[in-house]
Order: sequence, then structure tokens, then C-alpha cells
Amino acid sequence: MSMQAQVLEALRNLIDARGGNAPVTVGPMPPENGISILPAAGRVTQTTLAGGETVTLEVALNARNASQAAALEALCAFHEALARLDELPAGTGWQMTAIHSSALPAYVEQEEGQWLYGSALMVEYSTQG
Repeated sequence: MSMQAQVLEALRNLIDARGGNAPVTVGPMPPENGISILPAAGRVTQTTLAGGETVTLEVALNARNASQAAALEALCAFHEALARLDELPAGTGWQMTAIHSSALPAYVEQEEGQWLYGSALMVEYSTQG
């Protein structure tokens, strides 16, 4: 599994661990009453002489729920909790170094009795050369 896929999976696990009524899925649209994440953009921000990199990964974080308040509250709670983590995950050859809000939760649309809210996280991680 690629490092980016491992980082995305680690982020999904962090969000799952913070509660919620449904597991977090990977994809653009969350399931009914669910949460989804999807890589939106990314870039290498630094390269070391040893061949390691610092990578910034933008990740869309979306919530869909029959309750408008529940959809908004879930995203707000995830953003707040992830930004305050003292320990971040690591894997073979990589270490997550920061999680920031790059777009705070906002209303997107209402469809078939479900409220959709969207937001974005900026996940930074370092790789070894």
C-alpha cells in the first residue's frame, strides 16, 4: 500500500475512533447518515538531502445526515478533535506531523431528506529517504 494510502487510512481510523453513527467511507459522497473522506489535492513542500519529503495532503471531509444539526456538529467536532491531537499516527517510512482545518464545515445541499455539509483538512506528513 502506498504511503499516501496509508496516511489516508490512518486519518480514516482517527475519525472513526472519535465516534459517529456510521463508519467513515472513502469517496466523494458519504452514505446516508454517514461521513466520507477523499484526497482533494496534495504537494511536496520540502525535500531533504537524504531523499525524504514533507508532504501536504488536502482531504475533503463530508457529512450527510437527516438532521442538519447532526451533520454540522459531527464535522465541527472532528475538526476540533483532530487539530488538538498530541500523538499522530506513523507507518513504515512516514510520520503524520499535523492536521489543520483548511476549510471549515459549511452547508453544501439538501437532497432526499439528507443534509450535506463539506469541509477540508490539511494533513502534513514526512517521509524517510
